[in-house]
Amino acid sequence: MSDLINLRDLNSEEGARALAGWLDNKYRDLSSEQKGQFIALCKLHNLNPLLNQVYAIKYGNNFNLIVNHEVFLAKAHASGELDGWDFEIDRGEPTNPIVTCKVYRSGRSRPFSYSASFKEYTTKQNLWLSKPMAMIQKVALSLAIRKAFADIMASMPPTREEMEQSLPQMQAQPQPQPQPQVVEVVEPNNNNNDNCPIN
Repeated sequence: MSDLINLRDLNSEEGARALAGWLDNKYRDLSSEQKGQFIALCKLHNLNPLLNQVYAIKYGNNFNLIVNHEVFLAKAHASGELDGWDFEIDRGEPTNPIVTCKVYRSGRSRPFSYSASFKEYTTKQNLWLSKPMAMIQKVALSLAIRKAFADIMASMPPTREEMEQSLPQMQAQPQPQPQPQVVEVVEPNNNNNDNCPIN
């Protein structure tokens, strides 16, 4: 796997073979046609799935291309025009904080902003429960960068945080709850030996 991770050039014959083998192992539920589409989209956007920059989410007979949110930052930095970003948090409604991200691009007189509300994007599962502010900040930052660098990001696939709620299949399935055990307790000097459920 370490050899595959170092193959950055997916357009080379060696890189294409490595990626095809990797796809066969990782995405067995994708058809050959879909794997070809996935490779083509990765090349189109210059994204390397071997470096966890992009991955596929299967739903029904289709799939979505999902980008790691750090790719947005990397491409903005690579432009040489990213001049930082700020967050503003509106906690007026305690259960629905609204995060506004302002992204500054060199040569522009005003920042590009995007506001994301927690209720609009939360899946109420996983990191949305344990790290809600971090998750909603990722959404606001990704979408603000998309606006600020529209010439670079216009056709870029969405991040997982942007798409989770709209694709239920992407959400983690609820874990089965442990069943209560039934233990037989025998009390001394008692002829009535009933089963006692222990919850």
